[in-house]
Amino acid sequence: MKKIGIFLVLVLSLISCRQTENNVVLESKPTIYKLPTADKDPNGCIISAGFIWSKINKECVKLFTGISLKPIENLKTEDETLCAFILFDESGKKAEIFLPNTIKSVLLERSSIKNPWVNDSFELIAKNGYVLKKEGNVIFSGDGEIGTSITGSSDTEKDLGE
Repeated sequence: MKKIGIFLVLVLSLISCRQTENNVVLESKPTIYKLPTADKDPNGCIISAGFIWSKINKECVKLFTGISLKPIENLKTEDETLCAFILFDESGKKAEIFLPNTIKSVLLERSSIKNPWVNDSFELIAKNGYVLKKEGNVIFSGDGEIGTSITGSSDTEKDLGE
């Protein structure tokens, strides 16, 4: 019985000691687990930070950038989450539409400066700003002004208390 007691004390003391090498205490580093985030789109844009992939720019862009179009049933809304946004390529021949509550954008093209941008079911017309139609029905309209967040900050001096 005495031998078993000594053996248990020896085992417990070995377990509770830190490993040492040349009188240097070895600390184990914490394991860092990289969890996949459901917050990123397939191109790596962080959705919760307001970024979305732009096919025209071929990079992540702020969701509320570009020209803002308001829903036709609520043209006085200030809620950007209800609005659509347009980005154009450098030539002006392609337009990319970001619709509310969707991750994928819609690409439209036009054949000449006099024609609207179109694809299968959407049509973007430059008329006193812009009008977006889907299957012939007007769904969004805007004055052609760029959204507030395109400058990199939606904060104003008033918001900052200055």
